[in-house]
Amino acid sequence: MNVPIKPLSGHVVLTQKEQNSTTKSGILLTDAAKEKTEARVVAAVADDVETLKIGDEVICKSYAGTNVDIEKTEYTIIKAEDILGVLVRSK
Repeated sequence: MNVPIKPLSGHVVLTQKEQNSTTKSGILLTDAAKEKTEARVVAAVADDVETLKIGDEVICKSYAGTNVDIEKTEYTIIKAEDILGVLVRSK
């Protein structure tokens, strides 16, 4: 993913996690019908943030960060300290 934002000191750029456009039973969902998940994906990391990497799924504080729409993609710029945890998926 080519992110048009380079975060500065202590900040991270997040994107909304991609969601399925159909239900398990095959029903197509419109964008308005999709629920926004609390999980976000790290798209870019400032040079001084060592605990996160691009591609990590994270949970952050509600209403934290600044939302920016660039080229039809919504990004959230957030302080790394407002990220509460990284989702760990078992394989």
